[in-house]
Amino acid sequence: MVEQALAAEPAIVERLRSGLARPAVLPAAVAGALVVTAILRLFVGADEQLWLDEVWTGWIASQTSLSGFAERIYSDINAPLYYGLMYLWAGPFGIGNAALRAPSVLFGLAVPLVALAAGGVAGRRPALVWAGLLACWTPGLWMSQEARGYGLLLLLCTAATLLHGRWLARPDRARALAWAGVAALAILTHYYALILVACQAATALWRRPREVVRSWPATLAFLPVAAWLAIHLPRLVEFTGIAWYSRLSVVALPWILTFALGPFPLFVALLGLGIPGSLFGLRVPRALGPAGLAVAAGVAAALVT
Repeated sequence: MVEQALAAEPAIVERLRSGLARPAVLPAAVAGALVVTAILRLFVGADEQLWLDEVWTGWIASQTSLSGFAERIYSDINAPLYYGLMYLWAGPFGIGNAALRAPSVLFGLAVPLVALAAGGVAGRRPALVWAGLLACWTPGLWMSQEARGYGLLLLLCTAATLLHGRWLARPDRARALAWAGVAALAILTHYYALILVACQAATALWRRPREVVRSWPATLAFLPVAAWLAIHLPRLVEFTGIAWYSRLSVVALPWILTFALGPFPLFVALLGLGIPGSLFGLRVPRALGPAGLAVAAGVAAALVT
């Protein structure tokens, strides 16, 4: 029985491969995934009660004065953009369960649509695969059902990855500014976006050093990030050592690397492939190119995270 199954496996794989190679199969599969996951985002868990962090979002969004709102976002340890959007949203739509969660649903629905726009950078099939994976990504579904900023973070990081790939494909100041603007918004949504933005900036500097220098005005988009961090950093420092935010030391370095780069064995494997490719000039397929490589790296980061 086992031998028959093993003998049939290559034939099954070949059938799947040939089926996906048909022009209409992959788009239809992705369209189906978008529809099904849209239904899940809209209806599954919609009647669940808010949990603690979502209540905190509602409390900040319901402040009756700008001074009270400013005090609340400073006291929180998260970046302020999502709270600012929710403060504006709560005015006309209120702070009921459905109202608080609706923006996250919209962000989640938009994420795979942004990925589809990568077709002009990496090609139609990679863009469809990326969109399908993001639509079905389980944490992404959870993010769409919470009144928290993670859905917005995923949307902005997806858009930043796309814009980064476009800039690598054809560098100019306008594209650099578009990437920097979205990247800055991502950081102002959650400080963890600094990891992705730093990696994208390093990739740009490595691949296109002269174009990076010529596009220096785009760095002005990060001035609001620097200004807010200058204001908020004392609060972040004050909060360390409290609750689940313990102070980090050298002992925590392996955990930090695993958190930032993904599971250690996978990171070593990618590093093992990447360094020889850089040193010995292993070719990236022409269909991929540097822009497609950037998008592929973004997809890999999303899946590993």
